[in-house]
Amino acid sequence: MLDIVIAHAVQGNPMGRLRKADEPAAIAAFLLSRKASFVTGADYAVDGGEAQL
Repeated sequence: MLDIVIAHAVQGNPMGRLRKADEPAAIAAFLLSRKASFVTGADYAVDGGEAQL
């Protein structure tokens, strides 16, 4: 059953795979760093393009 759910999720993703845990974590680390000190009110979709469908 889990295999069916995963296959369905992968099929609906333009990148053809599920996200890795370090990918959303990398955005969080960036936003917490000094490199993001001038970032305000931004939305970051870490969904492999799913929101664009």
